[in-house]
Amino acid sequence: MAIILLLEDNEEFRTILSENLEDEGHTVLQAESGRQAIDLGAKTRFDLVITDVRMAGIDGIDALAGLRKLHPHLRSIVITGYANDEAPPRAIKQGACDYLYKPFKLSELLTSIERILNSEDETNRGQVALASLMGGFGKLMTAVGALLSNQQLKLVESARRDA
Repeated sequence: MAIILLLEDNEEFRTILSENLEDEGHTVLQAESGRQAIDLGAKTRFDLVITDVRMAGIDGIDALAGLRKLHPHLRSIVITGYANDEAPPRAIKQGACDYLYKPFKLSELLTSIERILNSEDETNRGQVALASLMGGFGKLMTAVGALLSNQQLKLVESARRDA
């Protein structure tokens, strides 16, 4: 399962969400502020960050930007109880994989988490398959090159004998 950083300033909601994610087999690290999340990111690797938007100090999207500087390929889900036109484009700019409005159903969050984690697994499998294919292609090209070299050498030798 995944290591998830949960950035949420509401302690009760953070605790409930954390317990539910742990019940699903995930390891959950909690942060109540953007600064705390960035500090955790400096010492720990996460598979996914789930962040609220509005909080005192560094908001969740700015914290996500700070975390992405530390971990450029970090996957994320942004959650918010406050709809405004500015937050979704900011979240997309920071590479958010999903954006959920509170209140959301736990099943919606779990589906989002599964989709994001599985898409990364599929990407990794694809990269491994591509690397293997490219390695095989390299060997094939080396063999073809050697064969052509041999053929050219035979032609040169035949031309020399004829001369």
